[in-house]
Amino acid sequence: MIVAVVGCTHGELDLVYNSLYRLEEENNFKVNLLICCGDFQSIRYNLDNDSLNVPNKYKKEENDFTKYFTGEKKAKILTIFIGGNHEAMNVLKQLYYGGWVAPNIYYLGYSNVLNINGIRIGSLSGIYKKYNFYKKYDECYPYNDISKVSAYHIRKYEIEKLKILKNKLDIIVTHDWPNNIEKHGDLNELLKRKPFFKTEILSSTLGNPQTEILLNKLKPNFWFAAHLHVKYSSIYIHSDKINYTKFLSLDKAEPHRHFIQILNFEKVENCLRLKTDHIPKPLESAPQNVDTPSGEVEKDEAERGDAEKGEAEKENYYLCYDMEWLAIIKANHHLISINSDKDYNLEELAYPTNDDFEFVKEKLKKLKQISINGKQYYPIHGYNIPNYKNLIEQRKYFLNLLDLEELNIYNDYELNFFNEELKKLNQEIPQENSQNLVEQEKDSYLDEQN
Repeated sequence: MIVAVVGCTHGELDLVYNSLYRLEEENNFKVNLLICCGDFQSIRYNLDNDSLNVPNKYKKEENDFTKYFTGEKKAKILTIFIGGNHEAMNVLKQLYYGGWVAPNIYYLGYSNVLNINGIRIGSLSGIYKKYNFYKKYDECYPYNDISKVSAYHIRKYEIEKLKILKNKLDIIVTHDWPNNIEKHGDLNELLKRKPFFKTEILSSTLGNPQTEILLNKLKPNFWFAAHLHVKYSSIYIHSDKINYTKFLSLDKAEPHRHFIQILNFEKVENCLRLKTDHIPKPLESAPQNVDTPSGEVEKDEAERGDAEKGEAEKENYYLCYDMEWLAIIKANHHLISINSDKDYNLEELAYPTNDDFEFVKEKLKKLKQISINGKQYYPIHGYNIPNYKNLIEQRKYFLNLLDLEELNIYNDYELNFFNEELKKLNQEIPQENSQNLVEQEKDSYLDEQN
């Protein structure tokens, strides 16, 4: 599986996709999955900017994502992303457990574990701030200058869910770095590029101390991050001297910056490894040329598509539910829904019982099942079931799957606003665009399952 990893996207989707399309064209390979490590900025329309914590000068009248949301453009690469510290939190909050924000673009939620063709990916959105770590999610729309910041601060509840995982993770994706990870790479080179990191490095406060705990407990093969706007890698050797984690952080999506990494993964004896037979040559012209007319991109895509048809077999790639993660949610969902003014989840979360696993297994049997390398997986719903624009229905779909109550992190005003907003979006966005996308994708990501 060829995977592209991108640092802080900052809404520059056209730059990211056009760069990838050109890399594919010039190197004769196909990217199967794009992982965006935060600051994605899923701005559907101008009002979403009110929930985005960035200086006004960085807010755009027209965000690239809007074109993918309305159907004017289509992401040709299956894309997953986490939240960072510059997001439209009114959008992401509605998809707490994850969901589609546009055709082929999936938000992983506040924390998650998904399987993609046998590769197990764990994720965590947001950044760490100690003063909010033990607090409940009490931020509601409309956000003020304080709540639009605290809304993306990681809570202990998310860390605890990930901490009790027992089965091996291949990849973890976070926005900020695990604490002290920088000390396992070329520190001198890092300080040449980012000299102002020195104080935090010396005081061991550069990264997130909670994800450092996850790193040591879960021991993933790979860890991807962003946030600090620098490309940096390290190899963390675990205390058992057997396991190691390859860490990679990437720069923000701007011309002349190292914001994309292409990796070719293969699973060998339950271990995720890198292959090197795909290594791309440098772009013949710089990836910052984002002014490439859409017609040229479409022409390139068509030509490349003709070549791909000659391949012996084309493998499909699916986002699939993870049994252990669903059982963890089933066992602990009630803790986030407790209605209390006190700070929450000071207690330890419980690992699922056998009954929890059996419950999840029975629920998954009702879904479409696929076989990959002899193992059975259960793909998540497609982006038109329910329609990707209906964030409320997507959330309810997931809650109903596990017989869970509505999350108690929304107030009545907020829920009413989200419902009225959906009506407005349905009226204002040309229906033919989204409908055409559905029609075009009958043979694509899981639209065929119904």
